[in-house]
Amino acid sequence: MSLGQVSSATTRTAKIKIFDTSVRQGAYIELKHPHGPVLAQITHLSRTADSETADAALLGHSDRRGGSFRVETPPDIDAEIAYASITLIRDVLGVAARSKTGLYMGLLYKHHLKVWIDYRPLLTQHVAVIAKTGGGKSYTVGVMCEEIIKRGMPIIVIDPHGEYIQTVYQNDNPNDIARMRKFGVLPRGYVDYIREFSPDTAVNPSATPLRFDERNLDVEDIISLTTIGDSEAQKNILERAMYMVTRMHREPTIDRICDYIGKERSPAKYRLIREVQRIRTLDIFQDIPTKLRHIVGPGMTIINLKGAPEEVQHFCVAKIAKRVFEEAKVGRVPPCFFIIEEAHNFIPENSKTIASKPIYAIASEGRKFGVGLCVVSQRTARVSKSVLAQCGTHFIHKLTNSEDIQAVIESLEGFTASMAEDIQRLPIGVAVVSTIGLPHPVTIEIRPRESKHGGGQKIT
Repeated sequence: MSLGQVSSATTRTAKIKIFDTSVRQGAYIELKHPHGPVLAQITHLSRTADSETADAALLGHSDRRGGSFRVETPPDIDAEIAYASITLIRDVLGVAARSKTGLYMGLLYKHHLKVWIDYRPLLTQHVAVIAKTGGGKSYTVGVMCEEIIKRGMPIIVIDPHGEYIQTVYQNDNPNDIARMRKFGVLPRGYVDYIREFSPDTAVNPSATPLRFDERNLDVEDIISLTTIGDSEAQKNILERAMYMVTRMHREPTIDRICDYIGKERSPAKYRLIREVQRIRTLDIFQDIPTKLRHIVGPGMTIINLKGAPEEVQHFCVAKIAKRVFEEAKVGRVPPCFFIIEEAHNFIPENSKTIASKPIYAIASEGRKFGVGLCVVSQRTARVSKSVLAQCGTHFIHKLTNSEDIQAVIESLEGFTASMAEDIQRLPIGVAVVSTIGLPHPVTIEIRPRESKHGGGQKIT
């Protein structure tokens, strides 16, 4: 039995008379057409006492070679519709292109069709993973990391809550294990592919100490680690002292900077010296700092910031992002993927942190040098729109906050009112994915993680 008939159509949309009232919004259907079946998706349903109608977006024809082409003439009036075949869906949506560059992220929602996403656009166009709290964003990033590790690409994860180290263990969550057969995955730990660094190894004893060289400090670094920015007088003294140290061709150690500050006449120098010397109590500097080559390498490096003060977190992210970008520009690090959890804390929309500038540099120019960026946040409206605008791939989980939804609409070209409605109803673990690697946005049920998830939200 036919599901319905076309009542009016253009090359982009169709009005449909529905005969089968079980048809749901979001369903993929195929319309008869002289040039071959057209894949369409139900975007809106209406019902009266006498009839039911639907609006559908026309997505394209299959070229019968695994690709698609657009609809160039409207379907015939009264053309019959049916549920779309898996082959038509696969070809038009382009979701099943398994290859050495494909990441298996899950199944097309409500269909048993694996979705593979080419990771190359992730590097060249950047990624945003967004959701309300508990919406599954970190879980999705964990799946993405598993897939990228298999491709041998270096990953750096900025982890403010110490969640990602659980990736070393295989998944033992009963709900996840029960779903694995459906998705065709098995439990697996990634202990041989994980490195962990932390500025606070008392809180994170499994981590290697993350340390920096104080001789590389600049004025902005010192201000970010102290309260000097609140005083113009102290700031001016610091700038003069730093100028004098570098003018004498000497490395700007804390002791040398304090020596030059001590030569000032202003009484503000005494508090300034105390502030600068206090930096050493943060225990993030030593004569043999962490080498960048130990951070950027095959597998995943976790920068575990759990327990570190906010100013230390910002400093660590700024220094690592800056070094990665500078070394990538001259070809001294391989292509890599830089993931920032809680991105709204490091690149806020309405203010700046010391990490903002180097992250902006990666967002705007990293693609030229093989540095991909992934920003992860539950408060999209608070993330820099300049960075979001640079993201060509979006994983959008459930959102309910109107400001966050509006931020997505402003940053994602082609995001429709229908999609804005849909993301408010998404189940946990389901995401709308828009990427340059796919011709149309698709809704994916994210596969179970092979490794253990360290976040608070489990997909059920």
